[in-house]
Amino acid sequence: MQAGWYQPIFSTRIADRQAVADFMTTKQGARMSTSVGGVLTGRGADLIIIDDPLKPDEALSETRRKTVNDWYDNSLLSRLNDKTKGSILSLCSAASG
Repeated sequence: MQAGWYQPIFSTRIADRQAVADFMTTKQGARMSTSVGGVLTGRGADLIIIDDPLKPDEALSETRRKTVNDWYDNSLLSRLNDKTKGSILSLCSAASG
């Protein structure tokens, strides 16, 4: 949003003095990042994106899978502002080669 190519095309900017993991735009949009198991208290969202909740080797651990699933069920899912219209997108990648 601060790149030279972005600004002539889009009017949205990052509001001043925002932390990298948690910022608001000048159009009142926001982004917050945390890790699996991280604190979400008091936060709500219309769209939640989960990027690699498990590393490929962690996916083999039943304990680690349970930890992620419990966090999803007991913390993350309750953060949707509207459960009928909100969305959660989970992205998982695996190294090839």
